[in-house]
Amino acid sequence: AGSPAAGASSRLPAPPVSGPPAAACGAVPQGRTLVFLHALSIDGALAPRAGAVLSAVPVACAQGHLAPSGPLQRLNVAPDAAVTTTAPLSTGATRTTGTVEGLALALTRHPDQLFAIQRDASGLVVRMDEVYVP
Repeated sequence: AGSPAAGASSRLPAPPVSGPPAAACGAVPQGRTLVFLHALSIDGALAPRAGAVLSAVPVACAQGHLAPSGPLQRLNVAPDAAVTTTAPLSTGATRTTGTVEGLALALTRHPDQLFAIQRDASGLVVRMDEVYVP
């Protein structure tokens, strides 16, 4: 159960898990965290050094299946964060290099995509790689 202090935005429904979950569970590189990336906001007041704020639900692998492992989080993203996408945010299963701005636009059409994110020592997201789940 989520914490009441998490705020109204944490009450969004958990994104559906689709595709073969075992494949996604094995696709997390060392030092990365799996999240369902719900949205990415570039406008508005941002924290120092942040180029965007992402809304994401952390997920974990339990018995070979993906499951939400915490409430909706808002994380600051570095303006020059590395971004790679696959289907449905880009064409095909091959990784495509993108931008934070391009990812924000793509997520308006296809929210709740599975990503492996990497943060720096201060917690700023510096890398976002979409995890392809056929």
